[in-house]
Amino acid sequence: MLVTGARWRGTVSPTGMGLEAYGPDKARRFRLFAGEDVWIDHIANGRAYIAGYGWKNERIIDLSTGRIIGTRGTAVAPMLLLGLGNPLG
Repeated sequence: MLVTGARWRGTVSPTGMGLEAYGPDKARRFRLFAGEDVWIDHIANGRAYIAGYGWKNERIIDLSTGRIIGTRGTAVAPMLLLGLGNPLG
């Protein structure tokens, strides 16, 4: 399970908990971006594409290791076209 969360206080920049991943045994697998407002933009092929408040590029996370393996522009994240979860129904 991937978890994010943030708090917004009016005109002040949001604060967040970053990104945390938990396994089926409920143990935390990894934590990234502590204190930052981040969200999960997309998940595909064992990777999570994470965007954050004020970021120009998403971070690409290998979900098996919890390592940041790259970045990409926020406008070019892949979209699931087939299967469960695709936005086209």
